[in-house]
Amino acid sequence: MTSIPLLVKRLRRLSAAIFVVGCLSLAGCMALFFTEKDVPSDTLDQIRQDSAPYQKKGSGSISGVVKIDTTAGTFVAGEGTQILLTPATRYALGRFQEYVVDKNELPPNQRGAELVWFTRVDAAGRFRFQGLPPGEYLLASPLTWSPSGNSADARREITYAHLQLGPNEEAEVTVTRAVTQ
Repeated sequence: MTSIPLLVKRLRRLSAAIFVVGCLSLAGCMALFFTEKDVPSDTLDQIRQDSAPYQKKGSGSISGVVKIDTTAGTFVAGEGTQILLTPATRYALGRFQEYVVDKNELPPNQRGAELVWFTRVDAAGRFRFQGLPPGEYLLASPLTWSPSGNSADARREITYAHLQLGPNEEAEVTVTRAVTQ
């Protein structure tokens, strides 16, 4: 049987987790994920140093569309699909290559000190991130599509993009992935 103080402690943790998830689901939300136990201290220091310039408010923006082009047609991400944006730090580049590009999956949720912005696409698969400092960025978003239009043969791809954003720049990008049928 669980004691009352332990139950209260668990409920507080759960409430905090629900609050954080709620905040992250809002358009344009930013978070600094920090799980020291998952990352060696020297790597953690590197991540903090590489991420520092991105923690300042900027005047740049990145907008675009999440889509793939196939022989069966063009497919755009469904309304409300989440897209993430992260600085292209040395740590993020390695994880991005391993998970998004090579494994076609989003990295696990336990990230160490990574700065991440989230937003959602509209009905046309479009998104926008504002107030960004100049720098190099990575974007990733899932996209589910079906060559036949039938959910039985639906496929999930992790689309992505990598770009350099200049000071005060309004960059336009297509977040996509090469797909074979």
